[in-house]
Amino acid sequence: MALPRFSRNYGRSGAYENPAVVVDTKTAEIWANTIDNLGKMAAIKLAEEKKAEAARVKEAQDRIAFGYESNKKNSEKVYSLIGKSGLNNPDLVDFADKQIDRLTQIDIAMYKQSDPSALAKANKLYNEEYNKVINMKNVIGLMKEGDAGFQARMADDDAVLSAGKPGGLALYEDKDQQYLYGYMQRSGLGNGATETFYENEDGVMMVEYKGGIIPGNGFKAVAAEFFSYIPYTVPNDKEDLEERFKAKNLLTENGTINPAYRVRENGEDVTESQIDPKTQSIVTYSPLNTNQIAGVASITTDQLAASRLMTNDAQNSYTQSIRPYLVGKGISYKDGKDWPEELTIGDGTFGNSPYDDKSQILYKEALATYAKDLFGLNKTNQEVSRTKLSDSEYKRRMGITDDEDSSEKLTATERTQRSVEERAKKRVDAILSNPSEAVRAVIGEEGYTEAKNAEGEVIITLYPGTEDEDKFNMNRSNQVARLAKRLEEGEFGKDQTTDKVIFEIDRYIEERRKKRLP
Repeated sequence: MALPRFSRNYGRSGAYENPAVVVDTKTAEIWANTIDNLGKMAAIKLAEEKKAEAARVKEAQDRIAFGYESNKKNSEKVYSLIGKSGLNNPDLVDFADKQIDRLTQIDIAMYKQSDPSALAKANKLYNEEYNKVINMKNVIGLMKEGDAGFQARMADDDAVLSAGKPGGLALYEDKDQQYLYGYMQRSGLGNGATETFYENEDGVMMVEYKGGIIPGNGFKAVAAEFFSYIPYTVPNDKEDLEERFKAKNLLTENGTINPAYRVRENGEDVTESQIDPKTQSIVTYSPLNTNQIAGVASITTDQLAASRLMTNDAQNSYTQSIRPYLVGKGISYKDGKDWPEELTIGDGTFGNSPYDDKSQILYKEALATYAKDLFGLNKTNQEVSRTKLSDSEYKRRMGITDDEDSSEKLTATERTQRSVEERAKKRVDAILSNPSEAVRAVIGEEGYTEAKNAEGEVIITLYPGTEDEDKFNMNRSNQVARLAKRLEEGEFGKDQTTDKVIFEIDRYIEERRKKRLP
């Protein structure tokens, strides 16, 4: 049977090169000198010395044979525990080799030992060393699990590059950084780095990484602790907040503010329109109930912050997600100050959080500010629609003159738009001039009533006393617009052109408001 890799010749090398009896390879020379010096020694005396010398040689040979068998036994025992597949690092092989050496040394020390006290002491030492072998076996098991976990966690370059970012491996704690660098070396990504195993002064198995990608002078760690460490992950604040806001119906499935938070009157959204010069578009928007939005957002972010502040999640979230975002967007802290670099650990009075009170408040404010900017929760209006204008139409609406423009040069699309605008203007002007006459022209004398409320405001009621009854206050611009749309559909029906007129009605009323027309 071939000797295992860990075998040692304990008669000539290693930690045990001084056994109790050493083989004397110059026996013949000693005998010759003895005969010359003793001369007249009796033959029987010489025979006794030869016999004693032969016994000593036999004793040494027996002890060497015992050491060999002990080494073989201990090697097989260690192999069976740790498994050959775990010994893929030459330095780990050497570490196991030393453990076999120590076990064999104790075996040799106990050879033909009859003293109970000495045997008990040797057995105790053997058990201690054997427990170290068991510990090494456990460490190798943790190594295999750790390697598999790292490969799953950092399956590609993108995963490695995401370290220190939302959803990626956290890098705030020293242990998290050591995890990344150590396993990068083990997975072949850390060219030039070394992995070394040794025992410290207390006999604890240690691992050291240095060189290559390992920063500074490298690092040392208790092997069992290093290979069993589960790294933290930077919380994905965007996903976590979005999920919570959707659960509270603050956001829709596409991540925009729920239209339910728009300002409404008489069951309809209040809308306004204006021209966006950057895109040459007519933009219709609706004011938002900012107080309601702020209330829901505050409760949601406070709940998430309170949960995070109980663990390292708050520190990892703040240092590697929220603060970088706010700084990158140019959003400053109070009074234009920079956001603090990190949260402070300390005795806080708020619950059982490991962070001090100031840092707890800081994190809550940072998370709320992050959420408002990321999801647009600090906006006062929400865009409802956007219509792109042609160059000529944009110029006309903005009062930009162009000598080359003329009505003869209008395209079919532009002529249609002119017609739409004229219809909308005519409808609104008719209502503002004489609402009763405008309504009667479409639905007849019996289809409406006109009255005034306690404030003297004109109220037009369509189809009074029926399930289709609908009231319109002529002193409210949004209700004037609503009546104009009803009359437009009543006269022309619902089609693509009517839809354009309805859109134009909002724009025209807003235009009148801005010009302060009666």
